[in-house]
Amino acid sequence: MRVLASLLAATALALLAVFWLRAGGDATIGKPGAADATAASTMGPLEAATNRQGRDLSQAPARTDTAAQCSDLCGFNPACKAMSFAKDADGKGGICLLKWDVPAATENPAVTSAVKLASGPGSGR
Repeated sequence: MRVLASLLAATALALLAVFWLRAGGDATIGKPGAADATAASTMGPLEAATNRQGRDLSQAPARTDTAAQCSDLCGFNPACKAMSFAKDADGKGGICLLKWDVPAATENPAVTSAVKLASGPGSGR
């Protein structure tokens, strides 16, 4: 029960960050700066055309404009171990699925994924 509450709280914070950004908030996600470098340093490279199916932190995925923004959300979320970004058909953003574990990689041209690598702020390791 305690783990579930922690996962829900972390997912809620990530979703709030996305909504705040979409409303024009000035945050470090998707913008250059030291905090971005910290999040990026915890994440491995973006894996184009790669899906990591299942093990989602939430059944209500966040929306982001880019895979890089989705990767930043994972980097800042202590419960997140990997992410997958599924592009919308119109190419204007997509859904960001944060993962509580690292699922196996499968090929999918519409999805970009990344895996958390380093220890540090937000890494959850």
